[in-house]
Amino acid sequence: MNRITLYINPKQKRADDTYTVYVSTVVCGQPVRFNTGIRSCFENIDLLRGIIRGTTKEIKDRNLIINNCKS
Repeated sequence: MNRITLYINPKQKRADDTYTVYVSTVVCGQPVRFNTGIRSCFENIDLLRGIIRGTTKEIKDRNLIINNCKS
């Protein structure tokens, strides 16, 4: 089973202090990285668990998008 991870590029900080969340995996020996379209503050992103922390409806929707990207 391939490992799917979230990452951010710390050099791409936006003016509103948010970062774009990317998904990374390996397919047929080649690394594949793509943009999820999700932006969040660095403090709210849990890269180890692969989620955005919080309980609001907006954050739950973002986590659903991330889970769909992973699948």
